[in-house]
Amino acid sequence: MPLSLSFLKQYLLRSEATEGGAATFQHEAAKHLTSLYNFALGLAKNEEDAADLVQETYLRALRFQHRFQRGTNLRAWLFKILRHAFIDNYWRRSREPVLEDAEPERGSATLAEVEGVRGEEAGPLNRLVRADLTEALEQLPDPFRAAILLSDVEGLSVEEIADIMDCPKNTVKTRLFRGRQLLRKLLREYGN
Repeated sequence: MPLSLSFLKQYLLRSEATEGGAATFQHEAAKHLTSLYNFALGLAKNEEDAADLVQETYLRALRFQHRFQRGTNLRAWLFKILRHAFIDNYWRRSREPVLEDAEPERGSATLAEVEGVRGEEAGPLNRLVRADLTEALEQLPDPFRAAILLSDVEGLSVEEIADIMDCPKNTVKTRLFRGRQLLRKLLREYGN
């Protein structure tokens, strides 16, 4: 069971009482909690797994904060850790036997369902558009979806995305181009 994200944020911000470097690192890391959660939600496609990914990201970041180079982009470093945690979890789950639940699963979360995370107030039409966009994003292959979420939702540069995804800048550009083409096609088909 994951810790609540609000508890995690309180823990990170509470570090003001600890010694200088750790307190500053934790305080700076806490600023990116919402962005990391939104990216994790786009990758994991459900709230519980997204919260687990964010928790794992912060645990790894705190454990390896000595490896973080001061003056570099902390946000990109955290996104990279989250992406690696997602890949690790994916491979771990693919090797586990499939167990059936007694209760049917609830559908995956949409962006409209996590509006409280972003604090946005959207009208009914905007919610429908968000649901359609979320459904189309979920149909994209993982590398395309991750590149689009990092670029178009989180506003990261191609260089930052290349660092996070451990690939060349041209690969990121190609994934963005092809992902956006697929997204347009999916949304066009939906409109017909």
